[in-house]
Amino acid sequence: MSGAGPQQKGQSDQVKQFGQALQQDHSEHLQKAQQLASQNGMKMPSEPSKKQKAIYSRLEGMSGGRFDQAFAQAMVRDHQEDIKKYQKQAAANSPLSDFAQQTVPVLQKHLDMAKSLAK
Repeated sequence: MSGAGPQQKGQSDQVKQFGQALQQDHSEHLQKAQQLASQNGMKMPSEPSKKQKAIYSRLEGMSGGRFDQAFAQAMVRDHQEDIKKYQKQAAANSPLSDFAQQTVPVLQKHLDMAKSLAK
């Protein structure tokens, strides 16, 4: 899945910068998650979820200001859901609790950025 990135399709510099921050933060997060999964005998998904694919498909045909608004709204919803999941995992007292707890502030930062773009 390439081509629908905010750096290429976004109009505003803020959306492009947000896309770059997401790419960097989530890349680091993925590496840590893969390491934890391996250490705990867990299997990582090998491809995006159906929901992620649907978001990508919807955004793929957009560009400019229309892309900016749809992307920001999708990222608000996505990060709100992710924060709930990570907070639940952080409270679960599992091998992933510390990782989840450390991730929540990063997700909150992304949510705040997405909300400011969606205004």
